Amino acid sequence: MTPQEMEEYRTRMGFKTHTDFSSALHVTRSTYNNWRDGTAMPSAIADTAIRILVFIHSQGLLDEWVEYAKNNIVSGDGITLEMIHAIVDHYTYSDIQYRMAAIDDVNNHVYETTNLLDLHAIAEKYSKLGEGEGDYRDEYID
Repeated sequence: MTPQEMEEYRTRMGFKTHTDFSSALHVTRSTYNNWRDGTAMPSAIADTAIRILVFIHSQGLLDEWVEYAKNNIVSGDGITLEMIHAIVDHYTYSDIQYRMAAIDDVNNHVYETTNLLDLHAIAEKYSKLGEGEGDYRDEYID
């Protein structure tokens, strides 16, 4: 992403200041300034995320997307063991050990504020492990 593209995206999305845009991107002002000045480039994943954000905005879906993301963020105190089981049981596991490991890992990733989509992603990873994608003990050690 060129510095010119960065500036074009900022103005196209309606951000009046560089500070507002850097805050929306969840990067420091100095990081954003380095990107904008061309002294540094966004990582490949940051570049892709920015381009996706611009696309979502261009389709008029940004408000809907933000609302969807907000609706999946819940208080960790409200997540019960029954909810964890429901998330885990949404997927099929090749072995009961993978299911139990998924329950443990999902439970360990419940924080003060938790994104339910993150918990689903954890459960889904375990559901694929018995399909030749490795051993959960190797892949999920913190």
